[in-house]
Amino acid sequence: MAPKHYEQLPKPFLKWAGGKGDLIPIFDRCGLLPPQFSDYYEPFLGGGAMFFYLWKNGRITGDSRLNDVNRDIVDLYNVIKENLSGLIEELEVLKMRKDEESFYKFRDEFNVLKNEGKWTPEKKIRKTALLLYLNKTCFNGLYRENSKSEFNVPYGRYANPKIFDIRNLKKVSISLKDARAGIIQRHAMGLKKKILSTLIRHTCQSQRLQILPATMHLIFFSKTSKNWPTCINA
Repeated sequence: MAPKHYEQLPKPFLKWAGGKGDLIPIFDRCGLLPPQFSDYYEPFLGGGAMFFYLWKNGRITGDSRLNDVNRDIVDLYNVIKENLSGLIEELEVLKMRKDEESFYKFRDEFNVLKNEGKWTPEKKIRKTALLLYLNKTCFNGLYRENSKSEFNVPYGRYANPKIFDIRNLKKVSISLKDARAGIIQRHAMGLKKKILSTLIRHTCQSQRLQILPATMHLIFFSKTSKNWPTCINA
């Protein structure tokens, strides 16, 4: 369960296209989110706005399965969960160099690391620190790759971008541990098929399908009691 005090709770730490942070409270006020359920499945993690909102409001009482097709995003969440201190050490150095020349140097380093495919714990931490740095200093916080799978978003030219919020990262780490979050990389369609087949196999009682029209996101609830045991944000 989440802590009781709202001010101690996390928010998305990444700039991410398509983030639903501003819309989720509206969905909730309209009754489009369940009051409580056990397990949570997220096929499109991205900035994690839905997960953080549900967790900090005490809606998730079971395990969480957080997925994104982007391996580097998955690694970032896992490093925050498992080795936050090492990540912060790297970020403390990176935040001192926000000029354009440093940006392109770090972008080249990130691309070399991301395309290695296998990383030591130290290299994985460095890669994730570079990703967070690039996310806060590149143009509009976009994530884009070229045909060589290289991150190619240009410099953002911000006056003084904030690379990270140490208090929020600590809260994010706590939420991932508290929700027993398994963070994986898999193609979303494959993940949804596995989730739905599991629900169908284990659920023989009434089911409800709910669509969030504002974003065309689909949430599937399996209702077996007064609470909502399972939620998929797809």
